[in-house]
Amino acid sequence: MTSGPNDPNLKWPCPWQQATMVLMDQQSDIRQQMNMHRMITTDPNKMSSDGTEFFWDDPSKVGSKVTTADGSFYYRGPGYGTSTFITHSRLKSRRFIKGDDAFFLFSLDDISHLLDSQPRARFFYGVNMAVPSLIFVGNARSLRRGRSQGSMDGVVVENTDGFTDERRSRVLPAPLSAP
Repeated sequence: MTSGPNDPNLKWPCPWQQATMVLMDQQSDIRQQMNMHRMITTDPNKMSSDGTEFFWDDPSKVGSKVTTADGSFYYRGPGYGTSTFITHSRLKSRRFIKGDDAFFLFSLDDISHLLDSQPRARFFYGVNMAVPSLIFVGNARSLRRGRSQGSMDGVVVENTDGFTDERRSRVLPAPLSAP
């Protein structure tokens, strides 16, 4: 992390931000593109190695001063990340570089809302999953061919005190009829 002109307006230490760096695969067929991603998430409670400062604090407070050739300067926070983003063999295995050009995308997203407590879902599939589930049972082979053969029923599995209750769903489409 480096310092910038808006540092006085930001919250420090930098709370729950996810930085993403993407090296774009320039394969012309989008179905074959495989971009290279690296992500880092800031934890505002992470301390420096000596335990005296917050790692993700204001770079002018915890970083070191860097002076450029023209005399301007900025502060660079402690380093964090990976020493190897991509190997040479991986770089050459895809179209990451096309005609001497490489494209990098950088983003920073606030993920602090993910820390908010969420109410538990009421419906369960099995005992330990907290997500509503609707199970479709039918003849998938005939459905893939686009024919209306076989039948399709749905079951909602709901966790209740002491046992699991299965009941027919009233929101299912009408069963497919045989030709």
